[in-house]
Amino acid sequence: MAAVANTQVSNAVIRLKELSADERTRMLYESRIKMERDIYSITKGKEDAAEKRGMERGMERGIQQGMRRGMQQGKAERDYAIAQNMLLNNEPLEKIILYTDLTPEEIEQLRQN
Repeated sequence: MAAVANTQVSNAVIRLKELSADERTRMLYESRIKMERDIYSITKGKEDAAEKRGMERGMERGIQQGMRRGMQQGKAERDYAIAQNMLLNNEPLEKIILYTDLTPEEIEQLRQN
């Protein structure tokens, strides 16, 4: 096994010396290596840009979703506050429902608290 590996290394060294001696072959090799690095760089750049766009879109969606939830929660709190004031002023149930969009059950819970 070591002899085979040693032979392969020796053959590779001989081949490397042959390629290095030939200027045209060396230039082709260097050109190919440069092309491979350029392709990697371009591909990596595109992947990084796509990842960044994906993260930005995700953050935008998260912010929008958070704002929607916050607005819904704020509206619900406002509706409960209006309903409580209307109950304190002995307004009819139908009027409270009309102004707040609360259900009769929700209004009854407020009345008991």
